[in-house]
Amino acid sequence: YAVGEGRFSRCKRDWVAIHDATKPWQYPDNSFDLIVALDLFEHIYESDLDFVIKELYRVAKKWVFLEIATVDGIKEKGYILKKGEPIPLVEDGRTWAGHCTVMTPDDWDEKFDHEDWMSRRDMVNWFFSLLAPLTIPNWLLNTVIVLEGL
Repeated sequence: YAVGEGRFSRCKRDWVAIHDATKPWQYPDNSFDLIVALDLFEHIYESDLDFVIKELYRVAKKWVFLEIATVDGIKEKGYILKKGEPIPLVEDGRTWAGHCTVMTPDDWDEKFDHEDWMSRRDMVNWFFSLLAPLTIPNWLLNTVIVLEGL
């Protein structure tokens, strides 16, 4: 859908690799100046998160841009489903979208904390300053994290 005549008509099929993110990534260390992961990490089971994050940092050279579905921790507590656990489709609409790890922004910040990477809130703010005003509310429903390799 996303390539050819689909949503991104200029995207070429050979630019896209389909891969299970919970298995070793097929790229050498420091392969990418920028990695963008939109709506990925909430679909990764908690038991696989550390591995996937480790692979992300391994192949990233300088920048990581993440957008993750989150909850505020007050009105919504979030949830973590375990592999093989039945999906409670009636409890939270996010489960219909396959979200199995829904945490607060602070929880995600802690998950991505790494001595060789620095959180760049200033870059997040700059990103938001570039958005069309009508799109900002949708982005604010989620957490945006920008990390810079040291």
